Amino acid sequence: MQPVAQLEENLATRPNSIEINQALADAYVEQGRWKEAAETYQALLTLYPAIASLFVNRIRLGSIALIIASTLILFAQILQPSLPEAQRNPTEFAGKLASREYLLVQIFFLLAFPFFSTAVISIYKLLSYSRDHRPAFWAMVFSVIGIGLYMPSLGINAVVLPLIGRLYLAGEPGVLAVYYAIQEYPWSLILQFGSYLLLIGLCIFSLVIWRNKGFPKWASALFLAGWILFVVLNDQASNFGLISIGMLIALGGIELARSIWLQASLQFTPAINSSHKADS
Repeated sequence: MQPVAQLEENLATRPNSIEINQALADAYVEQGRWKEAAETYQALLTLYPAIASLFVNRIRLGSIALIIASTLILFAQILQPSLPEAQRNPTEFAGKLASREYLLVQIFFLLAFPFFSTAVISIYKLLSYSRDHRPAFWAMVFSVIGIGLYMPSLGINAVVLPLIGRLYLAGEPGVLAVYYAIQEYPWSLILQFGSYLLLIGLCIFSLVIWRNKGFPKWASALFLAGWILFVVLNDQASNFGLISIGMLIALGGIELARSIWLQASLQFTPAINSSHKADS
């Protein structure tokens, strides 16, 4: 145990630390300083509701971020043109790359993924107090790193591909070779590597959610299925397929967000046991 003087010094700089208050109160008890111990324990009791409220608010912000991310992805999938169908006609294909709809879709993706990263951290915070805290931690690590590595690919889609479309329409037919080159191995693997890590993280999260009560398993299944199709088939999907993928992600994500919102208060709000006095 740290000396009392050291604990008091630490408390002066971190008065809201539950750990330091707890250690100092125990140290006072060891020394028989009952008044100081009682005062410190009383201060400790006042901290728990504030800390619990802080955790609940942070997790609920993550659930809001998950709703925003899932909704943005749904809108993006609805607006996104189906590129495989257009590739048969290079002019039509270039026109879709240069279209405002395609640029708006990429902006939606660029906004959705950071929101989703925020949600992933909040989901881990909620699951970190369960028996599966370790796999939940690695799920968060894979997901956050995967999103970070995938963002450059989204940037290329938002900047380079529309430029390729405009240059082709301006009379530079050879520029389409750049698009086809980045779709081939090894560039395709490098650009999509982050999405594969994200998918690994989501698979682990889904496994943890299935093992914990209070979360809708069907929503987790829909969400994971949507992301698997997004990573594996999204660039090759038809318009119907794109919308279906967006619906799976949105339905599963919004329901998961709702359950995270509810579970946050159950996880961190202390249970209140009411006792009834018998009539005398």
